[in-house]
Amino acid sequence: MTLLKSTGKIENKGHYYLKHFCGNFSVEKDKYVSLYELSKSSNFIFPKPIEIDDNNKTNKMESISNIESVRNAYVDSMNMDKIDPWQIKKFHQIGISLAQIHKGLNLATYSMWTPSKIINNSLKNLISNYYKKKLDTEAKAHLHGDFSFSNIFFKKGDNKNPVILDPSFDGYTIFSTNSIGPVYIDIAHFV
Repeated sequence: MTLLKSTGKIENKGHYYLKHFCGNFSVEKDKYVSLYELSKSSNFIFPKPIEIDDNNKTNKMESISNIESVRNAYVDSMNMDKIDPWQIKKFHQIGISLAQIHKGLNLATYSMWTPSKIINNSLKNLISNYYKKKLDTEAKAHLHGDFSFSNIFFKKGDNKNPVILDPSFDGYTIFSTNSIGPVYIDIAHFV
């Protein structure tokens, strides 16, 4: 399986993942290593970097087996007849993990997030200036960058420790791997 991303591609090689980067490799490398280190003292799982190749701009990471996307849990939670307390617990744990990332991730270099033209127009046309101002004044942190269903999983049978993957920018709302911005950007990505 190969996943194409705006920052490169990830290949699932069976026993490991191989991420090819096309952006600023030193920043990407720093973020992957920092998230792995942070995961050791947090409630989320992040793949361990095995081999980082500066010449080819690749990161070989451990493969995490038996994972399932939170997409199914989300879809099930939308069906009010099937509310499962374990599904709700999963989302609670995801929120804790994101807070740990926002609080604990500290990269040596960073860029400030700025909204794209599309987001600016949406904020201007669809919601009041109150919310646009809140984005400028609320808590800021290093962003995951693509905190979405395609990058959040749980190991089968484990409802406590989300598996978080691919913290690269998405190319739609975030354009830099080392962005610092309103924490709501990652939250909005998820919902």
